[in-house]
Amino acid sequence: MRTFTLLASLMAMPLTLSACSGEEGTDPPRVVVTTAWEGMYAAAAGAVDITVIVPPGTPNPPVFEPSPEQLATATGADFLLYSQAERFAQQARDAAGSEADAITIKTDNTAANVIAEVTRLGALFGTTDTALAWVEEFEAAVAGFQSEIDSQIGADEPVVVAQFHTTWLASMISSRIATFGPETPTERTLGLLAALEPSIVLNESGTTTAPVLPDSSAPQVAVLNHPDEGLDLIALYRQNIDFVLGALRGPASADIDGAQGDSR
Repeated sequence: MRTFTLLASLMAMPLTLSACSGEEGTDPPRVVVTTAWEGMYAAAAGAVDITVIVPPGTPNPPVFEPSPEQLATATGADFLLYSQAERFAQQARDAAGSEADAITIKTDNTAANVIAEVTRLGALFGTTDTALAWVEEFEAAVAGFQSEIDSQIGADEPVVVAQFHTTWLASMISSRIATFGPETPTERTLGLLAALEPSIVLNESGTTTAPVLPDSSAPQVAVLNHPDEGLDLIALYRQNIDFVLGALRGPASADIDGAQGDSR
C-alpha cells in the first residue's frame, strides 16, 4: 500500500505507588519518573516504588513547570526516568542528584519500542523476569487489538490523517497514513490533508481539543498517549482501540465527540 507523508516532522503533589519487595527479595529500587508516560513503562518493567513528578492528567506534560516541592521528590531516587523533549528534564536531573541513575526514555508507544524499553528497564531494575512476563502479556493483547481493528476495517485500508505522535496507533489501522505536526498545521497543510479524504483523523489529546479538519466528515479521535490515572500501558492501548473502533463504526455506536473533547 502507498503511504502518504506530508510533514515529518493542578499543581497537585506527585503520585507515589509503592509495594513491599523487589523481584530478588531485596528492597525495590526507588524510581522517579517525570511524567506518567515514563511511569507506565517503569511499571510494566516491574518497578513498584514509583514517584511521578508531573501530576497525571496534566495536559501537555513536556511543557509543565514543576514546583520546587515537586522537583524535590526526586531526591534520593535510585533511578530517574525522563524524556529529552521535556523542558524541565535538567531540573529533574539536578534534583535527583548524582547518585541517581538518570535514564532517557523514548516515549513512543509503538509495540516495538514499548517492548524494547520495558525489556531494557527490567534489566536495569533487576526485574527481568517480571518485565519479560509483561512483554508476553502485551504481545498477546496487541495481537488481539489488531485482530479487532482488522475485522472492523475489512480488506480495504482506509486513509488515516494522524498527528505525528499518534502514528503508533495509526499504523495499527492502515499503512496509508498522512502525518502532520507536531506543530500546528498550516492552512496549506490542512488543505492537502483534506484533499486526501481521510476515513479517520487522529489527534493527540492534551495538545489541542479542536478538530483538525473541521469541514471533514471523517471522525476525529483524540489519542491518549499517557494515562491520567494508573500506570497501565495495556489499559491505555485498550482505551485508544475502543476510541478507534467506535469511530470506524460511526457516531451512533460511540461517543466520538466526547473522545475528541477529552483534554487528557
